Amino acid sequence: SVSSLKSITKGYKEKDIMNIPDIIEFASSRNHYHPTEKPIRLMERLIALVTDEGDVILDPFMGSGTTGVACMNMKRRFIGMEIDDIYFKTAEDRIIKETLQQN
Repeated sequence: SVSSLKSITKGYKEKDIMNIPDIIEFASSRNHYHPTEKPIRLMERLIALVTDEGDVILDPFMGSGTTGVACMNMKRRFIGMEIDDIYFKTAEDRIIKETLQQN
């Protein structure tokens, strides 16, 4: 959360932010919607580090919508922008699918 991030002293490097074994393992077996797609679990971890529930997250380079899906999972609001129509449609479909699964 934001409050725990503020407690990190200047110069301290968190050692385990990227060392989540199932993220690495899952990343190699997932469907690839976009060439630079990140694992949802990684985005959830990053979102949890710097935001609180209900915060709004802006992703101006939305790609296939992984950050949007992670935001939904983490109870954050999401604004996404994507210039490529195909990726925008992919992101839209993924976010709609996630909405239907959560309701």
